[in-house]
Amino acid sequence: MSRQQLVALVLTVAVCVSLVPVAVAGPTDADDWPGERGGPAATGSNAGNAPSGTNVTLAHEYPAGDSRAGVVHQNGTRGAGEPTTPAVVDGTMYVGYDHTGSPGYHSRGDVVAYDTTTGEMVWNRTALPKVRSTPSVGNDRVYVTGTGPIYDRQHPEEASAVGGRPGGTFAMNATTGEMEWSRNVSGQGQVLGEDRLYVNTGRAVALNATTGETVWDGPDDVRPTHLALSNGTLVLTEASRNVSVVALNATTGTVEWNATLDTSAESADPSGLAIDDGTVYVSDGEDTLGALSLADGAVEWRRDYGQSGEQSGLTAPAVQNGTVYVSETLGHSAVYAHDAETGATEWQFDPAGAAFAAPTVANGTVYVPAKQELASGDRTSEGVYALNASTGERRWTYADDRPIDRSTVAVTPAEGHVYVTLGEREIFYNDGALYALNASDEAPADYNRFVDRIDDDPAPSVTLASDPPNAEDQNLPGGYNVTLTANASDTDGTVTAIEWDVDADGEFEQSGESVTIPLDYCGALTVTVRVTDDDGNVATDRIVLSTV
Repeated sequence: MSRQQLVALVLTVAVCVSLVPVAVAGPTDADDWPGERGGPAATGSNAGNAPSGTNVTLAHEYPAGDSRAGVVHQNGTRGAGEPTTPAVVDGTMYVGYDHTGSPGYHSRGDVVAYDTTTGEMVWNRTALPKVRSTPSVGNDRVYVTGTGPIYDRQHPEEASAVGGRPGGTFAMNATTGEMEWSRNVSGQGQVLGEDRLYVNTGRAVALNATTGETVWDGPDDVRPTHLALSNGTLVLTEASRNVSVVALNATTGTVEWNATLDTSAESADPSGLAIDDGTVYVSDGEDTLGALSLADGAVEWRRDYGQSGEQSGLTAPAVQNGTVYVSETLGHSAVYAHDAETGATEWQFDPAGAAFAAPTVANGTVYVPAKQELASGDRTSEGVYALNASTGERRWTYADDRPIDRSTVAVTPAEGHVYVTLGEREIFYNDGALYALNASDEAPADYNRFVDRIDDDPAPSVTLASDPPNAEDQNLPGGYNVTLTANASDTDGTVTAIEWDVDADGEFEQSGESVTIPLDYCGALTVTVRVTDDDGNVATDRIVLSTV
């Protein structure tokens, strides 16, 4: 069986946007995505439109990147920073950024609003602590929590809205970005109810959504990892040997019930929960998914994953139309669909060579973030699989190789787009990427698609060398010539063809080990090489050549 292997070299360029006022209201449309995992109940789903056809294409790329790269963001800070997954409401996308960097051990962040049609910036709120969780949008406001300290000894003039103390909770006008209130309540995520904001501060705290005043403080002995809200009940998960699930009365903060989801793992750190139709679905982050009654915490069913005693790294669940979707990230990586009432498996998707993250679902399509190791073994390709929600059949994939260390991937479907967010797990260096996909009739290029692997039939490998060396890192003068050489090999056979697309039109016009590219243009040109082995397997590499 033939397969393809992608090796890509990406040059990231700063994007400039303009300030354009856009009127924003509260979440009213079925395809909005007003908060973490889709909103208060954290179902990872919406009922609206998102790309579900046979293919997708890149619609917009948003500023994101490494604060070490020296890029100046629109607010004057260094680097675009690591983006959160976005909230999307009424034609505007809201995203938080973390600019944390080791110089000065500062903690700085932004919240930025973008027009989803044009991709242009609407407003940018600066001088916040680092923002690591998705904004919550409602009541014509945008709410975020941040962790500090905010103070940066290299930029002492930057004081925060909460007086330089560690972290905070903030409410901004959704139309203008103006600060409406702020509190010295350092948070690691929030859930927005009708008139209250529930903040995870290491315990649950309820704030008045209009004024920011404290309504109640949750129990001191309940240390939540995740929050979800439904039908007047705030449900929390706690990390423990067996996952503890606690339900609080959202009005008073009193405990309604406390349940335990028994797991087979030695220790469990819950990866998420979702509430739908009176049932709480909880993943222990290891190898157990459980369904509990929202009314009293009774366990309705539980499923164990993992093969041969291996941990599964079970993700947060998504739920819609009577089906629960979840992914395994470790060992035998796969995507599962289960009957929401019984836990019975409806389908399973497990192509070789892909590692999956938490799924989301909209418009009859399951969107699964994915990573695939490249042939070189030291980089990965990240992107999304789109699966038929009823059958698990693959509809399309989109992948891209971006040099982000220890990358994480998340996917947000909303208002006709699929937003892909990449981040990294570093403490002081915060790299990332954020882009939107639209439906398309044409398939992406080979290097923008995932491909199935066959473990006993390895693909060829190819890397590009340039003369002059490191041509991709230079702005070369017009009229200059660059020679590119493909270093290709195949571990179980021979390389039978080396082909080149030298004008970025998708056609491979030249062949041979080397090509010479005249720089008779102004700007940037992507050159792609395609290598085929005697089994029909394919590898590609590409380089971006820029002129001054």
